[in-house]
Amino acid sequence: MRSIAGVLGLAAATATGLALWERLAVQRDHRRYPHPSQLIDIGGRSLHYEEAGEGPVTVVLEAGLASDSTSWDRVFPLLSRTAHVIRYDRAGMGWSEAGPLPRTSTRINEDLWDLLQGVAPDHRYLLVGHSRGGIWQRLLAAHHPEAIAGLVLVDSSSEYELDDPGLYASHRRLSLALNSASSVPVARRLVTLAAHLRASRLESGEVPTPPALVANLISPKGAAAFASEVDQTAATYTTVKAIRDAERGFPWPVVVLSRGYHGRSATADAEARLQHRLAELTPDTLHVVAPHSGHFIPMSSPELVAEAVDSALRAAVPT
Repeated sequence: MRSIAGVLGLAAATATGLALWERLAVQRDHRRYPHPSQLIDIGGRSLHYEEAGEGPVTVVLEAGLASDSTSWDRVFPLLSRTAHVIRYDRAGMGWSEAGPLPRTSTRINEDLWDLLQGVAPDHRYLLVGHSRGGIWQRLLAAHHPEAIAGLVLVDSSSEYELDDPGLYASHRRLSLALNSASSVPVARRLVTLAAHLRASRLESGEVPTPPALVANLISPKGAAAFASEVDQTAATYTTVKAIRDAERGFPWPVVVLSRGYHGRSATADAEARLQHRLAELTPDTLHVVAPHSGHFIPMSSPELVAEAVDSALRAAVPT
């Protein structure tokens, strides 16, 4: 009995110590990385966003999985020279407060729509999405077609990853790992950090990940939001499959910007095929390849993202 009591006491002390460590780590990161821009209330919780520039169309930047507004650090100032641009953090990510779980595509889109109606309600929106952000932006466009001026997909995820065993298996492994580690703060942080570092490994000269992104991602709210977004992969992709036929009738410009560098990826051929399939979204979709960039084009080739957005803006707002 004494040995059992001792083990239970040690476990309780360890759990208490880990909880205290996590709380102190979060407080340290808040001091080190205070929110840099603005907060907007969307029904009792706040989303962090930044806006700059002027123009009749608002460019809206959506980051991918395990990313926040800092992933657009090199793109944002380029776009703000010639357009009104907004970048933001999804609920739980970056400096935004946590939102209700699970983080479904519907909830993500509703949050962004509420933000846009509060910040630029009378504008049309040119939606830009990187990686999974491309999927979310396509769904937002389908739900509010009357307000959309164009769509730019930056090495976007594809709903047809569900049909490729190799590509979808990685999502399943990550979801299982995150769910297994969810009750242990240190394990959750380590799994989340490892997943992000694996995804954002430096390829072909890509720049390092912003430190604030990592700090916010491994916070309790960031890790929980990330795990939920990963867990929603199949449901999100199934939802976007259902709108594929309607997308062919989108009347505004669509640009697909794809990576040209795949490193040692075992799924390079499958990824390239899916990008070509994405370029068939509408009959007039423009497909551009970033020859020297890996997946994180906004970090490695921000000028190519800016050119793609400018191209869509010129088509959306003829001079």
